[in-house]
Amino acid sequence: MASPFNPDFELTVALPLAEAAYDAANDIPLKLPDGYTKVAEITADTGKIAAHIAQAKPSQQILFRAMLLDVKKPHTFGIIAKNGDTVAVVFRGTQRAEEWLKDFDAEHVPYQPVAGFGTVHDGFQKIYDTTIASVKAGLSVCGARSRTVIIGHSLGAALSVLSAPDIARNAAQGNPPEVHSFAGPRAAGPDRGALSLFAEEFDKTIPACYRMVNRWDIVPHLPPAVMQFQHVGTAVGLDGGFTLDLARAHSLMLSYLPGLKHLVPQTAPRVFLARVA
Repeated sequence: MASPFNPDFELTVALPLAEAAYDAANDIPLKLPDGYTKVAEITADTGKIAAHIAQAKPSQQILFRAMLLDVKKPHTFGIIAKNGDTVAVVFRGTQRAEEWLKDFDAEHVPYQPVAGFGTVHDGFQKIYDTTIASVKAGLSVCGARSRTVIIGHSLGAALSVLSAPDIARNAAQGNPPEVHSFAGPRAAGPDRGALSLFAEEFDKTIPACYRMVNRWDIVPHLPPAVMQFQHVGTAVGLDGGFTLDLARAHSLMLSYLPGLKHLVPQTAPRVFLARVA
């Protein structure tokens, strides 16, 4: 049974963990939600990065460079944290999306971790491939878990989507993993005309997937719908405040944090959820 959407969880747990993934990459002391402790860092395999970059198209090389630049520990792509029997797998992305939006492609390839699961964005999958061993190793030292939450921002949101079926099928424990993402681009590739087998299989496999979407952020609208990529799960619309500044609209702290605060007033809010392709 899917966990219901809880804006307080997104505000007090998911968003702080998403921010902590960036702090880990910048070697800043982590401010984790109450009860959570860091178990491991998600690190990218340097050999795989070199191999992918050597074979990648220029647009995919830009994606890798965006992940590796402007942080003190460039191969730290996230953290794994635990609170009791809850484990959080948290991917960072890039705070400055304009770096990789200049030459954004829409190549799609079969999803590698699970056979027959449709297609996904090739560049996102190449980045996720560099983290697989680290994610599995981190989960293996967490001990028993009944709840697995996967969190990501920006490119990290795409990684959270790609990791969820892999964890569900290849590192399962407890209930199906949940996805809680911020500012994520479309990751599910088209393979049935305008339809996506990956999106269909994902929604059957991962019952709880909530995507925070700031109305002023363009990243969740990419790749453009005309390229037939799709989102997965359930969109949660936020209003982080009008701005024409892409970096501000995409920022966790400057836009997604105030947007979430609007959903957690003194009285119980009515939250509109919509399946957005």
